[in-house]
Amino acid sequence: FAHFFRRGALAGAYHSADILYVFASFDAQPQAAWTDTDRAVSARVQTYWTNFARTGNANGTGAPP
Repeated sequence: FAHFFRRGALAGAYHSADILYVFASFDAQPQAAWTDTDRAVSARVQTYWTNFARTGNANGTGAPP
């Protein structure tokens, strides 16, 4: 999650940084060097959010507890 840059310095995980992963909107910060790992994390985050919206429980099919 440390791909976010502010004025050339690594910003780390800041409030709302997960939104890029929830919506797979990596194009919103094209200056970052997005990797296959980022895309895999995004897919997992989307699974947890979808499971939670559907059932009230983030764990479930396709998601390790």
